[in-house]
Amino acid sequence: MPTHAFDFGTLFWREKGQGEALLMIMGTGADHTSWARQIPVLSERFRLVTPDNRGSGRSGPAPEASTATTAGFAREALALLEHLGIDRFHVCGFSFGAAVAMEVALAAGDRVLAASFHAGWAGPHAGTDASFNGALERLREGGVARFLEGACRKNFSPAFREENPAAFEAFLRNVMTSVTRPTEAGVVAQAEAGRRHDVRNRLGGLRIPVLVTVGEHDRTIPPESAEEVARLVPGAIFHTFRGPRAWHAIPLEMPDAFNALVGDFHARRA
Repeated sequence: MPTHAFDFGTLFWREKGQGEALLMIMGTGADHTSWARQIPVLSERFRLVTPDNRGSGRSGPAPEASTATTAGFAREALALLEHLGIDRFHVCGFSFGAAVAMEVALAAGDRVLAASFHAGWAGPHAGTDASFNGALERLREGGVARFLEGACRKNFSPAFREENPAAFEAFLRNVMTSVTRPTEAGVVAQAEAGRRHDVRNRLGGLRIPVLVTVGEHDRTIPPESAEEVARLVPGAIFHTFRGPRAWHAIPLEMPDAFNALVGDFHARRA
């Protein structure tokens, strides 16, 4: 799992599989390991590139929060693809990663074969603002550990948390104490970039196949925010995950359904 020092900073990524390239971008504070239930499956069909956004995982320091944008994170992801010699590719993003993936798709034009945006939003919304404000408040109260604990308790369904409470608490401790957990500056920069994200006036210009998904019980990114994305993208396919585990962390809670839907969508457009 290599790193490379770019002029903007150092990026760390994992690469696995062969075939059409699929760039997968994670959410606020998370790193490539949060794709743990996707990498073994989707790498059988694609050349997966799963970077850590700056400020998360093993990548370099975050950009300055006051100037951080999802477009900036997208430019960094595109620089990584250029470094890897990848011209045409698919892109998949989750939560904050979905916002970055929108900017990737808008910037890369016809280089993008297809895009999927999961639990994403097109622009400022009362529900997403509340989520970012809550995340930053937890960070101020108790640092990164408090942020991660709050995120896990909010993003995972009661069904997941209550099925095996001891296992969930062990998972939570592992997340909070991981050596690759995000930096405080990283969480702030990504949250501020996410809060400023606004592509409402540009999504109509996408001319690529797009899949938009959300969990029906998502309390972090309200389903109506994802629905707006789908309405704004010409010809977008919209899918709502349903059931007691259909909250925010769909890739971890409902991996079989997520992998089948995402894998088939991108494979049909290879």
